[in-house]
Amino acid sequence: MEPMELYRKIELLPEDIKLLEESAKRLPLKELDGFLDGMTCMETAEQAYRGLKEWLDAYGQPREGMADAGVSVSSGSADTTGRLRSYDMLYCHLESARRVYDKYRLMGISEQIFIDTMKCFPRFMDECQARNKSRYFERSFWTYRQTGMRLFRIGALEYEMVKEPENGTLCVHLHIPSDADLSERSVDASLREAEKFFRRYYPAYDGAEYVCGSWLLSPALGRLLPEESHILAFQRRFVIDRVNEEERSYMRWLFQAPDDTPVGALPERTCLQRAAKAYLLGGGKIGVGSGKLQR
Repeated sequence: MEPMELYRKIELLPEDIKLLEESAKRLPLKELDGFLDGMTCMETAEQAYRGLKEWLDAYGQPREGMADAGVSVSSGSADTTGRLRSYDMLYCHLESARRVYDKYRLMGISEQIFIDTMKCFPRFMDECQARNKSRYFERSFWTYRQTGMRLFRIGALEYEMVKEPENGTLCVHLHIPSDADLSERSVDASLREAEKFFRRYYPAYDGAEYVCGSWLLSPALGRLLPEESHILAFQRRFVIDRVNEEERSYMRWLFQAPDDTPVGALPERTCLQRAAKAYLLGGGKIGVGSGKLQR
């Protein structure tokens, strides 16, 4: 798959494509081959990503021709160079995605699953822009999972194959994308297709437990949402065995705001935002719930 075909299929914005083309001209790609290939394999993807990050951090000093690329954010400060460095990292991830496409084809995994999985890239860019008012790539610490064929989007949900470090147990971590349809019909369809997927392509994970940790599993939501809510229906699919009330990741997903945003400054655009904000102002805590899917 050619770069432009991938960019268009996953629906990157024209401004993203323009900056990626600049990265392609800037980067000495032959020096990066080992990292890019390493990020296409589950066993080596994390190590290859860390090596790539170290390489790009060393390489990413201000360079000639950067001045007209626009202003963005890196590590919380307005920084043109930082934005370009983030697009360099995005370009490398997408180069790995192009290479892993051939592995999908060899295994017989559908192009639709490939495209849906790799649409995480524009989704993360959109989320960054909504939260920080500036568009750049901030999720490279996560996306080697997609390029390494460790995490797949199947319908509404994402499924990550994990070997627990404590006891070596194989399980599937279930993730909820920000654009997921959590209606009963959509979730049922995703779970059914995931069962078929693992049985066919990764039989070692056939029958593995599905686990999830998310603000969407917080028991506090039972006080904030109507009984017929899709979120609560999704939550009831799990046996919740742990709650961390101090975790604040819900800020970015529920409010599209940085984790340290003062409660009084949170937006009130939706019914849930208004109810959650009032709950937090009253001393309530949302946090994160974790549990196992009832199969």
